Amino acid sequence: GGFGLAMDTGRVDVDDDVLGLFGIDRADFDGKVETLLARTVPEDLPSLMSVVEADHMSIGERELEFRVVRPTGPPRWLRLRGRLLPGGEGRP
Repeated sequence: GGFGLAMDTGRVDVDDDVLGLFGIDRADFDGKVETLLARTVPEDLPSLMSVVEADHMSIGERELEFRVVRPTGPPRWLRLRGRLLPGGEGRP
């Protein structure tokens, strides 16, 4: 699946495959990254957040494994692979 995150607004554009991995229906998704982060296993949240913290931001590839809690069943492991691209004025 694919997604795009606007770092300045926290809005995320995700496809239905990604939402399915998080156990969220398209009709129930509000477009906020916080909604996806709320499904993250609490112990995994610090490493996931470190990917987007200002002092770790540099243009390039990212990869991270983390767990999400779905409405039913045990936590599910996901692998995030992404690329941080420059935005306006060369900022990530």
